[in-house]
Amino acid sequence: MPPLTLVPHLNPYEPPPSYDDAVSSGETPPPAYGRSESGLAIDAGGIHDGADPLSHGDPRYVDFPAQALYDGSVADWMLPQGRPRTSLERAQAWYDHSVAERDIQTSDDGVARLQALAVIAWFSPASGNSRLNGLLRQDLLDMMVRWTALSRRGRGGRALRAESMVVQYVRLLASLVGRQDIDPGFALESLRRTDRRDQPPLLLALASASATSSNVATALCDLLHACHTARRSHPSFEKTLVADLLATRDRRGLERGDKYDTFYGRVFGDGRADTRSRPGAAIVGCRLGRLGLLPSDEAVSRRHSPTRAGKWLEAQKAGDSWGRGRSLDPRPDWQPQSQAAQLYRRTFLENAWRSQHPSAAVQAFAAITRSRSPSPSAPAR
Repeated sequence: MPPLTLVPHLNPYEPPPSYDDAVSSGETPPPAYGRSESGLAIDAGGIHDGADPLSHGDPRYVDFPAQALYDGSVADWMLPQGRPRTSLERAQAWYDHSVAERDIQTSDDGVARLQALAVIAWFSPASGNSRLNGLLRQDLLDMMVRWTALSRRGRGGRALRAESMVVQYVRLLASLVGRQDIDPGFALESLRRTDRRDQPPLLLALASASATSSNVATALCDLLHACHTARRSHPSFEKTLVADLLATRDRRGLERGDKYDTFYGRVFGDGRADTRSRPGAAIVGCRLGRLGLLPSDEAVSRRHSPTRAGKWLEAQKAGDSWGRGRSLDPRPDWQPQSQAAQLYRRTFLENAWRSQHPSAAVQAFAAITRSRSPSPSAPAR
């Protein structure tokens, strides 16, 4: 079993140290600046058996140990082994049945749906698969919003597992947009839409969570980076997107009295430049600034006020200073197969953890994939 440990130089509540700071202190330079090895070892099947199912497999992200995620050790029987024991056709058949039967109603439904889509994304050829648009079905988006809120306001392993699932979902979505399996316009429009009265669209929920979570911030920027790359032949893309994000106001999901209700407002808030309390704001300010996806001071002044423009400018400067001009973008080998494999591993482990009281959806998917069942001697949780 691979070691399930925290990446030693990363603190989950602040960005990694700068390259220069690490060198001056005699530490190994942090890999978040593109100086690491290529990352996950990919083979024809998608990912080697030895990959850590708790790891995002990317040095720009913080990995949490099993003890933090599951409040204890992870048994060997809970870990996925190699490729899913099913076919693309059977995974598609289960997915079609689940969609036709009912919308997602419980967390178990959401995990099972994600697992099926991860298998479809893993096994589908590069030419694409229309079922992958199911990642943007409204019932799944609504579940992702609830998990995002839990990751912000919850405590302990449950909140960390919710964050990990959301982050890996966004990473897979970004890689599929980057490979043009999913249209970026359709993705952005779906992420900005909701029919619920009690929660915001997922894009705004992610913006709120990204302020304090470096993992969510990095995943969100990876997604916008993929959309930007796919639409860079459209000269008005950046201008139109920035204007829309600056103008869209939605109070759902905010605390009472919170006046920062737009996408950028949720990220930058009152503009505090303290990267320890708002580490994700620095990441968003740095990366979106390089992509040309931040509003100008004049635009913020017109929409809000010169004071607000000044506050957000300070946050962006903090991001520029923290980034030190080094790349925080996805690596060239960042492909849908590896992201799908990682999401499958996360959902497999989550299902195994819940297996003492599985829902019908989890049982149904376990049956069609013929994944390993826990042995009779497996320790009870």
